[in-house]
Amino acid sequence: MIGGDFNVRLQLAADPDSRRLSDVLSSFNMMQHVSDSTHRCGNTLDLVVTFADCQLNAVTVDPAGIVSDHALVVCRHEHDTDDR
Repeated sequence: MIGGDFNVRLQLAADPDSRRLSDVLSSFNMMQHVSDSTHRCGNTLDLVVTFADCQLNAVTVDPAGIVSDHALVVCRHEHDTDDR
């Protein structure tokens, strides 16, 4: 799992940086899970990225502008533990 401020406006599919990032993620069979705006200007800059077969239980985006111009992105991932 990778998370952080990628500083790429991923909501703009025609943006060259957005396309390049999407291509890189796809080449590693990865996907990003944030669908809401994460910046006060309406951009989706902060991402949570996992391999495509990794399912997250919840991804929430708290409003931006309270402490920072970026939103707080919170996700939950449950995994099986092997008690051998």
